[in-house]
Amino acid sequence: MAQIYIDAAASLKPKLACGGLIIKDDLLNSKESVLLGEMDNHEAEWAMLEFALKEAEKLKLTSNRLYGF
Repeated sequence: MAQIYIDAAASLKPKLACGGLIIKDDLLNSKESVLLGEMDNHEAEWAMLEFALKEAEKLKLTSNRLYGF
């Protein structure tokens, strides 16, 4: 089972957000950071969830455990 860790943050002025992703399993250890653009913190957290799920799909991971911080 793959473990997926995500987190995101946004600044207030200007409203710019970024996020981080770590995917680990027995054969994989992947890390990525993403500039998400102009959005608030709540939108950034949801955007990172969507990004993580797309990455898991690309890697053909079918059994995942997701952790948000």
